[in-house]
Amino acid sequence: MATAVRTWLGECWYDTSLGLPYDSGIFNGASSIPLLRAQAEQAAMTVPGVAAAQCVLIGPRADRSVGGVIAVTLTTGETQSVQF
Repeated sequence: MATAVRTWLGECWYDTSLGLPYDSGIFNGASSIPLLRAQAEQAAMTVPGVAAAQCVLIGPRADRSVGGVIAVTLTTGETQSVQF
């Protein structure tokens, strides 16, 4: 899931529909954090076996980076968290 969230839209040559559109509005101001959170959750949901995903963002940090944690529930009922 961390890889799904860190992938730029179009970056995967085998499936250019995967990834987040970082260059098309995610980092354009105050509304970008909720947008990034929603898109990270949506990207996590594309991973096989994921039934639900909830993202908590950390940042922006002093170096302007953003990271976070995605809490996921798998189709088996197991829960896990993934940092990115």
